[in-house]
Amino acid sequence: MMREHKINVNIEETIASYVESACKYGEFIGCGNYEYASKHFAVNQKAFEKLLISGKPGRRALINLLDHKNSYVRMSASIHLLNTRTNEPLVVLKEIIYDAGFHGINARIVLEDYKKGNITVSPSLSRIIGIV
Repeated sequence: MMREHKINVNIEETIASYVESACKYGEFIGCGNYEYASKHFAVNQKAFEKLLISGKPGRRALINLLDHKNSYVRMSASIHLLNTRTNEPLVVLKEIIYDAGFHGINARIVLEDYKKGNITVSPSLSRIIGIV
């Protein structure tokens, strides 16, 4: 049996950071401000990593974001969950491809890359997630 690595993480604060950074990323990428979009992407990635290493509560909280009202939050959660839960994230991404502009195009590219096997998780993160 695989031993789960856990640290103490305030799930509510981490989810709030994840949601805010995903929304801000979407806002800034939509208006072409790539510098700020990149900063919020980095914050989102750190929140994602915290959720994963917090164990099952963090993963459950991330899964719940697949139903969030903001499509950038849903897309971010979908991408982060592709290697652990393929059905729900794929459904969400397939819905988002019909959104106008960059957002829909990005979802389409993610789906194409996933189908080609180009989306993977690093070996160290795979151990934390529990997919190895």
